[in-house]
Amino acid sequence: MSVLTTLARCRLVIFAKSPESGQVKTRIAQQTGPRQATEIYEEMLTQMIRESAANDQWERLLSITPESDALYFHHWGLHTLRQRGNSLGERMANALLDSLKSGIDKTIMIGSDIPTLTQAELLVAFEEVTDAQAVIGPSEDGGFYLLGVSKERLTDVWKLLRQPIHWSTSTVLLEMERLCWRYQLPLRYLPGKRDIDTYEDWLSYQNRRR
Repeated sequence: MSVLTTLARCRLVIFAKSPESGQVKTRIAQQTGPRQATEIYEEMLTQMIRESAANDQWERLLSITPESDALYFHHWGLHTLRQRGNSLGERMANALLDSLKSGIDKTIMIGSDIPTLTQAELLVAFEEVTDAQAVIGPSEDGGFYLLGVSKERLTDVWKLLRQPIHWSTSTVLLEMERLCWRYQLPLRYLPGKRDIDTYEDWLSYQNRRR
């Protein structure tokens, strides 16, 4: 049994959609068509589900969009909860509230389009979360692919995420850093990664794999 299990109750929240044609990776679909874009998304989602399966270390919850097919995830034996909120910030904030109500000590939130994120890196991320600090994983496009927080600072991060952040822009990480400074919330940083938003991102990922 891991140190994490004995010291804290940890939850990994994965924000995801069920892979339905025309509903996922629409920027990729502009170049490949919706069918191939859906196949690409499903491959990334499968990789993330595989790498995140460390249930002796943390419990896992899929935060799925309101229109997603929950049965797709249930066939994997995964627990799901519908996302609530108008913006990404509100949906993340509500996911943190669910953790607070469930008595979770450490919560980490990730997307489903970072196929290079490994189980070992997730373990490091949980270990980086302390009572006084949060952890963030910067992405190369100016956003972030991971955000982790302990229950002691959860209320601060809940307030922070409900601020008017310009989501899906190149300034997201900078805005998060400024808000963390305002709330006196120190950040610990994970290595930067490239999330898969465009077909060029996907081709670059495939080349690195080879």
